[in-house]
Amino acid sequence: LSVAMSAEGEEKKAEAPVKLPEIVPPKTVESGTSAGEQNGSMPFGYPVPATEGVDGTRDPQVEAVLACVHGVFKAFSDSDTAAFSHFVDAECRFVRTGFTEDGVPDVTSYPKEYFLATLEKTKKGVLTETIEQPFVQMRDNLIAHVWCRYQLSVGGSPKYRGVKSLQLRNTPSGWKIVNVCDTVDS
Repeated sequence: LSVAMSAEGEEKKAEAPVKLPEIVPPKTVESGTSAGEQNGSMPFGYPVPATEGVDGTRDPQVEAVLACVHGVFKAFSDSDTAAFSHFVDAECRFVRTGFTEDGVPDVTSYPKEYFLATLEKTKKGVLTETIEQPFVQMRDNLIAHVWCRYQLSVGGSPKYRGVKSLQLRNTPSGWKIVNVCDTVDS
């Protein structure tokens, strides 16, 4: 029995329940899943090191996630709208957080189209964004989260720095950024 609320707030029977597709957990451990996750001793989404291991290598899926992140920043610096669109999901939101001069929190959200329009009218190399200390978390090679420090420069001069949080999803055409939140610290 399914119950729904009418616009007037009255309960009414739903026409037919919506059948959701069955989601089956993966039967094999994908790359990017830690050994601790395999035996259940660590929480889901445990960090996968973004630095080289003792043998000088990194997990190939961490490399793929970081290639997407670095690719979008290169596209930004090159004012390359096609490359930017390749790495950024169509529904991606960019959220900038900071404080006004009066100390009031300021949160502004931008759609992907805002950045595409900016890149179309900006010469190559005018905008440069660099990242440091990427920290990658992954789950089942389906979703990833990258924390990092960043610096945005305009015309070679630093404009501001902060911390960036990027969420990604794995698609048949590779990793795509689906959400970006950052702080403006200076």
